[in-house]
Formats: sequence, C-alpha cells, structure tokens
Amino acid sequence: MGHICVSPGQGDKVLGQARQILKAGRSVTIFPEGLISPSGGRFNPPRSGVARLALSSGVPVVPIGINLNDKGCHRIPATFEGEPDTVMWYLRGPYAITIGKPETFSGDTNDKDLVRKVAESIMQSIRALALDSQRRVCQFWL
Repeated sequence: MGHICVSPGQGDKVLGQARQILKAGRSVTIFPEGLISPSGGRFNPPRSGVARLALSSGVPVVPIGINLNDKGCHRIPATFEGEPDTVMWYLRGPYAITIGKPETFSGDTNDKDLVRKVAESIMQSIRALALDSQRRVCQFWL
C-alpha cells in the first residue's frame, strides 16, 4: 500500500516523502491523531503533520469519519522499533465510513498558531463525520 513509516523526530523527512507522493498525483492518507483513538468514540488531539502537509502542498484535505463498534475492536500490545505500542484489529461487526467535502488551506507552515488551527479544523471535521457514521451504524445495525 506504500506506507510511510513515521518515527519520532522524523516529521520533516516524512512530510517530504508525502509531498513527493502528492506531486506524483497519488493520494496520501493521514490519521491526524498519530495514535489509535481511545475507545468509546473519543479522539486524541491532532498532531501538526496533516496541517503542515496541507499548507505546504496546497492539496485539498478530504476528511473521513470512521465508526467501529467497540465490541469488535481488539487492542493488542505490540512493540514497534523497540517501543511499546498497541495495534488494533477489527474482526467483525458493523462499521460506517463518511467522506466529507474537500477542504483547502493556505498560509505559512512556520506560523505555529495557524498550523494548530488548521489541524484542529481538520480534526473537527473528522469528529463530525465520525458522529454521522456512528448515527448510521446505530440506525441500521442496532
């Protein structure tokens, strides 16, 4: 699938790789939280990478909200590059994905306040779309 490994302290390198993929006309998927979301439909705060990539590339961001039934989520302790981590498997059960409208952002990636606002704006769209997904799951499968 063309994964880009994101290691701590390698943000600029990873964003450069992502920009090259975008220049080649391909898509890049980013989970802005940088971590598996907590259970119960909650979210971690967004990291800056998604905003910095959006601002530096000018490519629209298409937010996507995913809802998985917590009962089907299996969190498994793992080790990644010597660090403790968690992987999650969703083995069975209802889920829904809601795709939002493209959002375009512009500005200076060195403006930390702007980067923070853009990241939060993207995450806010994802939260709203995830809630729409949750409503659909409840409507059709519960």
